[in-house]
Amino acid sequence: MSLPTIIAFSLSLLLFLGSIVESTTNFKIFLHLTGFLMVIGGTLAATHVGFEARYVKQALGNIKAIFFSPKMARGMLTNEVARVIRWGYMLQKSGIQA
Repeated sequence: MSLPTIIAFSLSLLLFLGSIVESTTNFKIFLHLTGFLMVIGGTLAATHVGFEARYVKQALGNIKAIFFSPKMARGMLTNEVARVIRWGYMLQKSGIQA
């Protein structure tokens, strides 16, 4: 996870918790399993209405990549650099085509 992502996530969490502290002294009212399940269920239902199920499934599977860096092997990086270099040679040879 990159440093700006960590900072933004921490600040948003701090603002959320700060609003709870400012509004009440009984913090337990914000910890309600049924309410949490209703929010998650409603969000998933609305997402399935708006998008095809395969895209929703793909997005849910990619959530892990938001918080954890993908493992990159040296060969993968070498292939990507080689591809960019080939593109450069192609542009140098034929120019930019509109």
